[in-house]
Order: sequence, then C-alpha cells, then structure tokens
Amino acid sequence: MVEAITNRVRSAGRVFTWGEDARLAAALASLAARSDTDVAAFRQWIAQLREDHKSIWNGPLDVTRYVAERAQLNVLAELVSDLDALSLGASSREIRDALVAARRQLG
Repeated sequence: MVEAITNRVRSAGRVFTWGEDARLAAALASLAARSDTDVAAFRQWIAQLREDHKSIWNGPLDVTRYVAERAQLNVLAELVSDLDALSLGASSREIRDALVAARRQLG
C-alpha cells in the first residue's frame, strides 16, 4: 500500500490542489499507526525521496522531477502532522521519527 501511494504521488505530474495530499497522508498514517506495519516500506520511500532530492539539485532544474518531489514533500508534511496527533507504538514512532528527519532535511 505504501509503495502504491508513493508511486502515485511520484507519477502525478502535478502538485495536488484539492486535498489529495491530505487524503493520501491519512491513508499512510493509518498504516504507520498499525502495530504490524511494514517499517521497511516507509524506509524505502524515504530513501527514494532522498535520492530524488539529490538528483534534482545536481544539474539543470527539471521541473517535472521537481513537481514529483514537491508532491511527495507535501504528502510527507501532512503525514508528519497526522502522526503527531496519534498515540503511536514503537514501530510507528520509528516511522514518524524517520519521516520527521526526512522532512527536516528535504523540505
């Protein structure tokens, strides 16, 4: 599910304007809050986002790639906000902490 959502955001071709980022973040937050969540899926997204970020700022600006990153960062910001409002278990806190670190670094 995490992979499907992040692939959709990466391929949208535009920054969302009708609350799609908030709805996608809510779905991700519900996954992250589960005690049986797949932490690796979130780590993989963060690693890919960091790699995308590096490639965008090396060389001439590619607006298409920037829009895909910006859409992800908007979802990330919403997700961090959603997770801050929840009472989380250990694995969920690990996800939240990794997302917060990525947001600080990239956003």
